Order: sequence, then structure tokens, then C-alpha cells
Amino acid sequence: MGRTPNAEAEHLMPSPFMWWDPASVKNGFLVTELLGVDRVFAMKKGESFAAVFPKTAHFRFDPDFKRNTELVDCVLNIDHTMLVSESVKDFVMERKPEGLEVLPVKVLDHKKIAVKSPYFILHPVALPDCIDFERSKVERSPDVPEIIMDARRLVIDPAKVPAARLIFRPKGYKSALLIRRDLVEDLKAAGFSGVGARELP
Repeated sequence: MGRTPNAEAEHLMPSPFMWWDPASVKNGFLVTELLGVDRVFAMKKGESFAAVFPKTAHFRFDPDFKRNTELVDCVLNIDHTMLVSESVKDFVMERKPEGLEVLPVKVLDHKKIAVKSPYFILHPVALPDCIDFERSKVERSPDVPEIIMDARRLVIDPAKVPAARLIFRPKGYKSALLIRRDLVEDLKAAGFSGVGARELP
């Protein structure tokens, strides 16, 4: 039995959400993992860090890319974290997003000296339970079934994501950092460097 016209149209429509994936910028710096923070894993579970985020928290320029020293607005990193410049932080926060903490963090250059420009982590908390499991194809952890290890297809139910949730991780899938498509388009239109996102799998 084939899809109904409405189901077919829904299938063809792009998701209102995208997977945050900063774009590579020529000579733009990259960083290694977040350092100086205990229980980093708890951040991806959506726990609040606003009151406990340490001043020792920092990223370092990736030593494998010595020539990459130019400051960018949206930074590639292996933690699947939204690390951004002050300008991007202000741009996003002007939209009054819900469930998003702003965590100031140092970035150390190749000489281990903090760059002068401020950087921030936009940290989602209170993760929405919004994955449509009937339409998604996910691989669950054999030890903790509530945790998703990978997804061949990820479908988010828009009705379960409040309109003010602009950036979030869906409950159970900590590797997925999602952002609303229209916000990605606005960031690109504003000319910020390193803005990047891809379609959901």
C-alpha cells in the first residue's frame, strides 16, 4: 500500500531542524576537546552547568594544524559542541532561546596563550523528548537502551519541540546537536564565518 498524498508531501518536505556541523574555513583555527571540566559527559546529557562551569575550562588550538590561526565565529571541534564567537552568541541570544545556557570559555592558541576575542559554548539543557521512533532508524546501546549510539534515519517530531528551542540535543541522543533551519539561514545571511549544518540522516 503506497503513501497517501499528504504522507508523500510530508516525506519530501525538509525537516525544520538540521545537524550543527561547522564549516571549515581557510586558515581558520580548530580545537581539540574541552579541557578543565569534570563530568563533560554530563553536559551532553543536558545537565545545567551555568552555576558550576569552572574558570579553568578551555580549548586548545589543534596542534595538527599549525597554520590554522585565523579566528572564526563558529569553531570546528571534536566534542560536538557549539563553540562560537561573542558576535554569534549575541545574535542567537537576541532571539531569546529557551533551554540554552551561555558558558564563557577560554581558547588557547598554539603558544598556549588565550586569544583576546571572547568565546562561548551555547549549551542546551532540559533535552526535549522529541524523536519519532516509529519513523526513525536508530541503534540503541545494548547496555542502556535509552541511549542512542547511531542513527541511519533521525526524524524529529516538531510538535514536541517548543518554538523557542532554537538549539538542542534530542533526549537520548547526546551526539546530535540540532539547530533550527531558519536560524542557520539567518547566521549565514549575517556573514558569520564557519557557519555549517547538514541534513539529518
